[in-house]
Amino acid sequence: MLQIQPESKDTAAAVEALYDRAFGPDRQSKTSYSFRDGVAPVANLSRVALEAGALVGAIRFWPVWIGQDTPALLLGPLGIEPSRQGSGIGRRLIAETLTSAGLAGHRIVLLVGDQRYYEPRGGFRPVAAYGITMDHEMPHRVLGIELVPGALALACGPVRHWTSDMPVGTVPLAVSPSPAG
Repeated sequence: MLQIQPESKDTAAAVEALYDRAFGPDRQSKTSYSFRDGVAPVANLSRVALEAGALVGAIRFWPVWIGQDTPALLLGPLGIEPSRQGSGIGRRLIAETLTSAGLAGHRIVLLVGDQRYYEPRGGFRPVAAYGITMDHEMPHRVLGIELVPGALALACGPVRHWTSDMPVGTVPLAVSPSPAG
């Protein structure tokens, strides 16, 4: 039976090894990783999926900015044990964490990926029509979902690295003070 629980310091090394198996050891060279440099993941949204005590999936979220002052979350990585891909683990991790993100007050979640995978699993669609861009990524691969209706219509501009010197009152909710691992 699949169990989903918060990521902990005890599972952090196993999560990194899972991500290497799922994406390859060069995964950190991808553009989306630049938004994670020096920033802690949102701890209360980092989850692991266990089956018979074995790690079979993991998901993390990171705070980012859209334009000058719109906070958002960047989903990723979402890693599933290669032998278990296609079994619904990713769908469960996405559904549970999007619900939690909405309840925590987050408004927008972005990711870089294939719409054919992420739209049926979470409703993610390209955000280029809103004027949202990400350097070095093809516009059709920058996807997003509103957790609050109309939130994307209020966002415009490039996705930017999160910094704590943004305008007062725009700090993303529930950002952890240190990495979840």
